[in-house]
This record gives sequence, structure tokens and C-alpha cells, in this order.
Amino acid sequence: MNPRPVERLEKALARVAREEGVAQERLLRGVSFLALCGVLERAVQEGILNNYYLKGGVAMELRFAEDARATKDIDIGLTGERAERLRAFGSALALGFDEFTFQLKGKPLHMDNADAVSLELAVRHRTRAWQTIDIDLGPAGQGPRTSSSRRSAALPRWACASRRRSGA
Repeated sequence: MNPRPVERLEKALARVAREEGVAQERLLRGVSFLALCGVLERAVQEGILNNYYLKGGVAMELRFAEDARATKDIDIGLTGERAERLRAFGSALALGFDEFTFQLKGKPLHMDNADAVSLELAVRHRTRAWQTIDIDLGPAGQGPRTSSSRRSAALPRWACASRRRSGA
């Protein structure tokens, strides 16, 4: 008996967008952000990163789900000096996550006043271009933040849709 073919991810997201009343572009970005977090988690597990911190709109969206404004970039904090953060981030990206691969595009834009670097990241799913996302890679910073060790209880419904269907 042949199992049912796996639905293409793009098609599945279009279906979820219709069913949940969420903009498909927001879902695509959300999947890109989750895949990026997945590769960062893998880098923590493999000792490439000590930890990472989500800041800004993505952290708010993970915490407050659809009540947060949609964001077009992801703010990530890493420990260490700027050059060290950039090197570690590149090493983490090389790991890939599931069927996603990542490649930095162009040259980093150094934001000296914020001790951060603005990056463009090409995200690929399987062999196809998926999306390009903007990343602000800065210092871990001080004060309240959402880190990889603190999970949110308010993930957006669409982020959990495939887990509900798979029984996870």
C-alpha cells in the first residue's frame, strides 16, 4: 500500500492560509523564521552557538501570536564581539534545518551605533528558492528577552496546524 503523497509545503500553506484567514505571505515569513530558529537550535545543540536571543517583532509574534503586528525582519542576539557573532551565525547557517538551507546574500551592513549587522538571508526549501528575509544580528544585550530556552505558550494557530494534523 502506498502512503498518501506528502503535500507540497507551498500548497499546504495556501490551504492553511485560507482555512485560518491568515495572509499567505505572513505564513511564508513565519515558516522562514521558524526554520531559521530550527537551525539556530541545532547550532546550540552542536556547540556552535552558546545560545541565541530573539528580539523585536518576531519575539512579540511568538509570544502574542496574531495579536502582534506582522514583522518583515528578525532580530537575533548572540554573545561575543560583532565579528565573532557574524562568524558563528554563518557556521550555524551551514548546518541547514530539515529540508531548508540558508545562504547570506550580499555584504553585511554594519550598524555601528547599535553594534549590529543587517543581513539578507536567502532561504531555500529542498532545491527551490523559498524566500529572502532580513536579519538584524546584534549583541545579546541586557534586560527582558525571549531566548531559545524560554518557550512561548501562545504560538500562532497556523504554527501548530501541521502538528495537530500529524498527531504531534
